[in-house]
Amino acid sequence: SVGEIYLLFFAVLAGRLQFVFGRIELKIAEHYIQKSTEKEKDNEIQVSCMFFKPNIEKMKEKRDVRGLKKALKNKDVLIRAKAARALGELKDESAVEDLIEALQDESLDVRKSAILALSNIGSARAIEALVRVLKEGDATLKIETIRALKELSTRKTSEVVQAISAAFNISKEASEKLLKAGLSVESISKLPGLPELSGFARKLLKK
Repeated sequence: SVGEIYLLFFAVLAGRLQFVFGRIELKIAEHYIQKSTEKEKDNEIQVSCMFFKPNIEKMKEKRDVRGLKKALKNKDVLIRAKAARALGELKDESAVEDLIEALQDESLDVRKSAILALSNIGSARAIEALVRVLKEGDATLKIETIRALKELSTRKTSEVVQAISAAFNISKEASEKLLKAGLSVESISKLPGLPELSGFARKLLKK
């Protein structure tokens, strides 16, 4: 009868919907299990890097970028500096934000290592961060940054020109002249909003 046909139809439909929702629930469960596992692994790495001395060389050989990022938080200054340099040698762009954060480290050695690493990576975001240090950082970091930008300008000329132009609100032509001058003390001192370098800083730059 018609009624039985309708009942059969709805029974099949209900079974199909149950199957579909069951698969959705399974996918959701798999997603949360994967996220939970990744979080647990991150926590294990973080705890390990905080309380034990990680083997930076081994991490670099294995390209363990995640572990090296965690090592940037290690309580040992030497470990943090080595981790920053290792990330720069791997040239992994995913480490840029972590290295930018390392520019605020209490250790000058770590901050210098972060500048070198950002220079090695050389992405647009890394160059922007270096130019910002040139504009706003302390005198010692400015010296390291100028050296890094001079090296970068030999292989990333247009990116460095663009970043300097945007940061100091000058034309690209002016930025290009600045680079052609080799980012000299005289040319750098003419940038708007940049405090004059001390005599000691000038001597260091000329070395």
